[in-house]
Amino acid sequence: MVVAKLRDSVGRSVSNLYNDFDDLQRDVFSRNTCIIYMISFHIFGSCYEERKSSLRDIAVEFSHFDSDGLSYSELLTISSWFQKMGRKYGLMNEFIENGII
Repeated sequence: MVVAKLRDSVGRSVSNLYNDFDDLQRDVFSRNTCIIYMISFHIFGSCYEERKSSLRDIAVEFSHFDSDGLSYSELLTISSWFQKMGRKYGLMNEFIENGII
């Protein structure tokens, strides 16, 4: 899952959530768009602590992301993902305190 903010051919900022790599590729590599900001929701690490730290970094990045343009459905999908991962890595309280979920 990737969320991206793009500038379209008219100059407007557009935010999208991509679950399919082909859709992301179609929009990002078009001559009519320019990437402003992109966040990948892929957790990296070979051990639990590294993956937990990676999840925390993603949450910090997303908290700085201007989510204007994302639909309520897309925001709900992202929130559900953070809830699921927050439970798995013991970060629920931290996410709630920081307004991630």
